[in-house]
Amino acid sequence: MADKQTYARVKLKLADGSGPDAELVFPLNPNRVQRSLAPRYVDAPIAGADYTAWSAPGNPPPFQWVSNKDELIHVEFMLIPPGDLFGGDIETELKRLDNFMAVDRSTGEPFNLIFSWGPRVDLVRIISKDVEEKLWTTTLAVQQATVRLTMRTLRMRTS
Repeated sequence: MADKQTYARVKLKLADGSGPDAELVFPLNPNRVQRSLAPRYVDAPIAGADYTAWSAPGNPPPFQWVSNKDELIHVEFMLIPPGDLFGGDIETELKRLDNFMAVDRSTGEPFNLIFSWGPRVDLVRIISKDVEEKLWTTTLAVQQATVRLTMRTLRMRTS
């Protein structure tokens, strides 16, 4: 009988799928996933309307929707060695995250990535990374860390 998968399949990978290090599979479920999306509004002054800076607080100026801003995705997860929990390290995985944030030489822009968590799939770029190292090997290679990523979507999610 096959082992039942007890975590969601969470991946971050290069959108073009190039290279052997094009994918990072999260070994554990994220501790936190927060999505922030806010519309953008502008004031819409109306000629002849009595909306001034000194109007009563209950009488705010009219505004209108312009667009939706890009969604921000904040993810926090524990990064542990793949396979050998007590002898391995996560240096390769940390380097892969750094490479995901590097500039693509062919475009001059950071790499486009696909962040997938179960049925949700987003085209993103990492805009910040925070690594809190927790354990080290005897050679001081990082063995366990809490990683916090903030990613910005490049288009609205369709699923």
